Amino acid sequence: MKIFATILLIIFNSGIIHSSNEFDFTTESSQVKNITYSIIKDNEEKCYGYCFNIVQPVLEHTVHIQVKDKQIQEQAITLKEYEKQIADLKMKVAIFEEAIKNKDQQILLCDKSKNESLEKSTIIAAKDELLSNLNEKIMEYKIKLGNCLATSCINKLTDIYEIKVPGIDAFSVPCDSRLAGAGWTVIQRRMDGSVDFNRNWTDYREGFGDLRGEFFIGLDKLHLITKSQTHELYIYLKDFNDKERYARYDHFYIGNEDEFYKIKSIGSYSGDAGDDLKNHKDSKFSTSDRDNDDDLDIVDKASNPVGGFTIVIGVI
Repeated sequence: MKIFATILLIIFNSGIIHSSNEFDFTTESSQVKNITYSIIKDNEEKCYGYCFNIVQPVLEHTVHIQVKDKQIQEQAITLKEYEKQIADLKMKVAIFEEAIKNKDQQILLCDKSKNESLEKSTIIAAKDELLSNLNEKIMEYKIKLGNCLATSCINKLTDIYEIKVPGIDAFSVPCDSRLAGAGWTVIQRRMDGSVDFNRNWTDYREGFGDLRGEFFIGLDKLHLITKSQTHELYIYLKDFNDKERYARYDHFYIGNEDEFYKIKSIGSYSGDAGDDLKNHKDSKFSTSDRDNDDDLDIVDKASNPVGGFTIVIGVI
C-alpha cells in the first residue's frame, strides 16, 4: 500500500509539471501570465481537492493497515510466548502424569501390602484364638490329669512316680515295694554319705538330693502328704554289719511351716528298732540355722549315721 500511494503522488506531481510546460512565461505578457497563473492555480486547487479526496481514504487505510501489521507482529510475538508456555505446560503435564502413574503404582503396592497385612493379621488372630483354645484345653487336661494322678504310691512298683496332693502341683516321689510290701512312699534315704544332710532350714523345707539315691523329700511336701489322708510311718535301718531293724508307727502327721513342722501324731509303735520317736511327739523341727527349742534330732542323726536307713510312709 505504501508503493501505491507513492505512485499516485508521482502521477499527481507529473500532471502539474506537464500543465506548467504548456505555457511559456518568458514570452507572454504579464497579463497573460497572471491569467494563466490564476487558471493554473485554480486548476491546481481543484485537482488537489479532487486528488486529496481520492488519496485520503487510501492513506487512512494505509495507516490502519500499518496499525494492524504492528498488532499482528505483537500478536505473533505473544503467540510465540504462548506456544513456549504451552510447551512448558505440556512438559509439566507429562511430568505430573508420570508422577501420578508412579503414585498409582505405589498405591497399588500399598493396597497389596495392606491386603497382605490384613490377611496376615487374620491368620495371626486365628492362630491366637487357636492357641488360646489350646491353652484352655491344656489347662483343662492338666486339671483332669491332676484329678487322675495318684495321690500316693498305692499299687505302685519300686520306681519314680508323679503324685498329686491338694495344695501343691504334682511332684515326683520314689515308690518302694520291697521294704515293707507294696505302696510305700519314700520320704528320706541315706545310704553311702554322698549327700550332706547337715542343711539349713530352706533346704529341709524344699527338699534336696537325688530321688534315686540319697535325698530328703522336703517338709512342705511331707506336711501336705500326711495332711491329705492318714499315713503310717516305716523307718528301715541297716548298720555296717548288715543288721536290719525297723520301727513302724500307724498314724504319722506333721504340721505346716507356721507350726515349725511339729510332729502332731505318730500313732502306735511296732518293730524292733526301739520307740525313739515317741520322745519327739509334739516337737518342732530345728536345723543348724534355726533352733526351735526342741530336740528333733533328724539333722544330727542324718549327719552322723550309724549305717544306712530309709524312711517311708504309706497310706493306711
